[in-house]
Amino acid sequence: MEKLQREDFLTPVHKGLRSIIYDTGKHLQTNDFADRAATDALCLQLDYNFRTASSACMLCWLSSHASDENDFVFSQMKSHEPELIETLLREHEIIEKKLDEITSASQSLKATEDLERRNEMGRELNLRANDLFAYYITHMNKEEAMLIPSLEKHFTNEQLHEVRSAIMRRAPPDRMAIMLGYIVNSLNMNELTEFVSGLKKEMPPPAFAGVAKLIEHSIGSERWAAVGTRMNR
Repeated sequence: MEKLQREDFLTPVHKGLRSIIYDTGKHLQTNDFADRAATDALCLQLDYNFRTASSACMLCWLSSHASDENDFVFSQMKSHEPELIETLLREHEIIEKKLDEITSASQSLKATEDLERRNEMGRELNLRANDLFAYYITHMNKEEAMLIPSLEKHFTNEQLHEVRSAIMRRAPPDRMAIMLGYIVNSLNMNELTEFVSGLKKEMPPPAFAGVAKLIEHSIGSERWAAVGTRMNR
């Protein structure tokens, strides 16, 4: 008998978030903080408040993912794994504090005129960001090692599908399109095929057709064709 493929909606998102972290880290460490235009554009990506930031804000995704887990995952898991969830919630609080500090530092940098001081503040900002990124990646690794097996233990695939759908419904379309691009470009071919197959099964055909166009545009026609071939086997 073929083994049932368990729903895993966290790993693809985590891979997308790691790509965001890598891209933002590279942008930070190569930025010329004496260049006001380039630095202002970078700081827009570091204001993590979705209410004031652009839809392309990189750090927004780190905050919103934590909020999604709090509201849709941890709330249901707390009765099953109280100690684990309490630990992860505390880590989310630390993440929010680190995000606040980075946003505050980037805003101070934007308001500074002295070029030497801007470069000093840029180095400090890079250190703060690296500290956040290291903490966040370690946190996601812990979730994949401990939370995902617990979700598989306590919930059916149908229940996990509903959690994923609830998270997707909450995200505005423009932000979901950006995050979807990071996700699909961060998956290996097996993961990508499973991800697309899962969307196709649970979405109405018209909605999936729109998402499929976004995915094809993001990953390219050659990779999209390879996904189609694997799905039709």
